[in-house]
Amino acid sequence: MNVTEAYCLEMSDRFLDFCSSKAGVVDGAHELMDYLKCKGYRMHMCSNGFHEVQYKKLAACGLREFFDTIILSEDAGVNKPSPQFFDYALQRAGTQRETTLMIGDNLQTDIMGAMASGLDALFFNRYPEHEKTTAPTFVVTSLRDIMKIL
Repeated sequence: MNVTEAYCLEMSDRFLDFCSSKAGVVDGAHELMDYLKCKGYRMHMCSNGFHEVQYKKLAACGLREFFDTIILSEDAGVNKPSPQFFDYALQRAGTQRETTLMIGDNLQTDIMGAMASGLDALFFNRYPEHEKTTAPTFVVTSLRDIMKIL
């Protein structure tokens, strides 16, 4: 490995470490999670992220305790939007398609992937000026709006 490659790898590792230790969350995240937990919903996180990043991020922002299961593409062997990812997630979570709602902020990987796998989906459209859609079961522009639906 040459000096440039070694430097690039080091910077990549530093960047991932920095990103995974940021404590910020989207406005309303803790309030929503408290609400859903109190309502008795089982929650599972599905991500294309890596173990080393996702678990640090969840710890840093104080959200880890809310999730019953963390389902990562690294474990599934495929990424969202693959139907195999969603099959794996349902199996790991011990749940059925009919009783599952995918909530996500990426139209392609989260929402279209879930719907192609037979799941209802709620699109958290953080940037409504950029993405317009009527395909998902629900669309919200604020996390607090989810509490009006569930």
